Amino acid sequence: MIVSQTEFAELVGYSPRQVLNWIKAGMPCESSGRQGRKAKIDTAKAIRWLLSRKAEKQETGLSKDRQRLLKAQARRIELETAEREGALIEFEVVQQIMRESMQIVAAGMDSLPGRLASQLATMTEPGEIRALLLRELRNVRRQGADQMEALAGGTEPQTGTGG
Repeated sequence: MIVSQTEFAELVGYSPRQVLNWIKAGMPCESSGRQGRKAKIDTAKAIRWLLSRKAEKQETGLSKDRQRLLKAQARRIELETAEREGALIEFEVVQQIMRESMQIVAAGMDSLPGRLASQLATMTEPGEIRALLLRELRNVRRQGADQMEALAGGTEPQTGTGG
């Protein structure tokens, strides 16, 4: 809900001046009320901001080591949750996927001269040569991308070359 500075002050039980101080301190608002315009405040965002600010002020009473520990624990829980939800994968898995995909691309590129030499030897039009090379290189890149997608999806990649 979007409200004015005065309405927000009434809503949270503080003065409009205090609301202005919060806006200056970084409280999110749709319009800050500068240049003669009325401030427009998204209540949901502003209240979240006030609550997080209050929580931060309460944390300052804790020792720095305790704050660091709490933040590290919260971060660990966030990462574990993201991993369980499938939003994260381990670095070693990504590394293996990339290595196997790049091997497909490298093998495909290494095979191009042998596969295309006799065909290129008979071609005289630069445009045709360019088109053939682009088509083959795109095929190699597609095979690498397919390999990456299959490995990332946990399926067995298809092998073979297409033309």
